Amino acid sequence: MSHLLHLIIKPEQDGMSVRQFLRKELHFSMHQISRVKYRPEGILVNGQPKRVSETLLAGDDLCFSLDDPLPESVSSLEPKLPVLFEDDYLLAVNKPQGMVSHPSHGHHGDSALDLMQEKYRRLYLIGRLDKDTSGILLFAKHLETASLLSKQKESGTLSKSYLAAVHGIPDPAQGTIDAPIAVGREMPLKMKTDPRSGKPARTHYRTLKTARDCTGNAFSVLSVTIEHGRTHQIRVHLASAGHPLIGDSLYGNGTAVLPAALSDAADAEKNALSHACLHASALSFRHPYTGEPVRITAPPPYWESCDIF
Repeated sequence: MSHLLHLIIKPEQDGMSVRQFLRKELHFSMHQISRVKYRPEGILVNGQPKRVSETLLAGDDLCFSLDDPLPESVSSLEPKLPVLFEDDYLLAVNKPQGMVSHPSHGHHGDSALDLMQEKYRRLYLIGRLDKDTSGILLFAKHLETASLLSKQKESGTLSKSYLAAVHGIPDPAQGTIDAPIAVGREMPLKMKTDPRSGKPARTHYRTLKTARDCTGNAFSVLSVTIEHGRTHQIRVHLASAGHPLIGDSLYGNGTAVLPAALSDAADAEKNALSHACLHASALSFRHPYTGEPVRITAPPPYWESCDIF
């Protein structure tokens, strides 16, 4: 079955045509409006089929189908990843470190998207996290919902906060790294800051706590938000500022450097810091249909409470 969305027309929307409402209030493209219009359910106003040129009145119930019908057989399996938020339109899960977000070379069937689609059948990934990055992944359950969320992502209305464990203690303790990012020539999968050929990128950080290991080396946990969302942006910017992520073998001088204090630590604690320590901890946006603010949080990563901190 497909999902029918019901929207009650507000007084300030009185007099709009169906087309104007879909364009202005939901930011649908003409192609999306055509998709909605030609689905079996069509567009209904107060239960009656209507053309997109019809005028809407305050209090009208505008109803249409979101996405094409799913197969009748829906899996009753439990979700494979911890669910942080879910309603009829959205799904957010807590992705573990070491799992890719979506199918890619060498990863077919074991990505977060693959695992969640075993139950939900059709999902649309909104943004992604690197394999080593843990935390919040957001999915839309319908194509139209995905389009609305993608627009919020582009405008900055949808924003994500991260926790990052880094080498050193930033000075100042709070600030912004504003440095364009480009693809590195030596390694196509490695990014770099480049003011001439790079694309704009800004990373905002705030130091939450600091520590030193038994040899006197300093480490910090930062709260980080970004603008633009370039590939590896947080990793590149923090490394360029002299504070690479703990465990980041790509940007941390070629090795996954660990605090010396972990030499006698438990295996679980060593493993927690043996990969780039980055965690998507909070996600904020406006619900695509109600307009209400939504904030989703994920439990802190294991490394955030390691003895080193």
